[in-house]
Amino acid sequence: MPFLIFIGGVVAFVGIWALSSIWSGYVLSILWGWFIVPTFHLPPLSVVTAIGIAIVVSYLTHQIDRDDDKKREWSETFAKMIGWGIMKPLIALCFGWIVYLFM
Repeated sequence: MPFLIFIGGVVAFVGIWALSSIWSGYVLSILWGWFIVPTFHLPPLSVVTAIGIAIVVSYLTHQIDRDDDKKREWSETFAKMIGWGIMKPLIALCFGWIVYLFM
């Protein structure tokens, strides 16, 4: 039974990571189209290209969370992953949209 829980956790982690990457890439492609394309006259990013760029930037800028030194339950870690994966791009998109309205 613990093995099945472990496998379920791995599948959930990979699924959340994939969905978070797609969401981040989509948000990046929207923000790129709003700000970079008209400002620098660069071509728009496809969602797939934006996903790749978001993964690279995340990889290069990942900060270690010192709060992870304490033991956490799987459910708490899982909820934190979902929260950051959804909310961080959503907040960026919302603030970007507000700025875009002033352009």
